[in-house]
This record gives sequence, structure tokens and C-alpha cells, in this order.
Amino acid sequence: MVSVATRLLFPYALQAIQIKRQVRGLGVGARWRTVTVYAITSLPAHQARPVPEPWATP
Repeated sequence: MVSVATRLLFPYALQAIQIKRQVRGLGVGARWRTVTVYAITSLPAHQARPVPEPWATP
């Protein structure tokens, strides 16, 4: 869970998420690193429904 500051540079932001994941290259001796991405939307929760993606379903 991420706390959303009240004075974001996105004045109409209603929701924000932060995703952190560990990744590494395919080469020999590749090191792990943390990648962080953010998503921001002005939609309220009842309008911002997830879109089913074929790669996300088991």
C-alpha cells in the first residue's frame, strides 16, 4: 500500500498504485535489481475496473 500525498503534481488523481518487482538479466552472473513503476488515475474506484488480460489469467 502506498500513501498518496495531498499535493501531487497530478491535481485530479484519485487513485495511485506502486508496483515493485525484482528482475535480472538473462546473462551469466546477471545481478538482481528492483524496478518500481507507478500508475495514477483520475477515475474513482467504481469506474476503474481491471481489464482482463490473457497473460494474467492462470
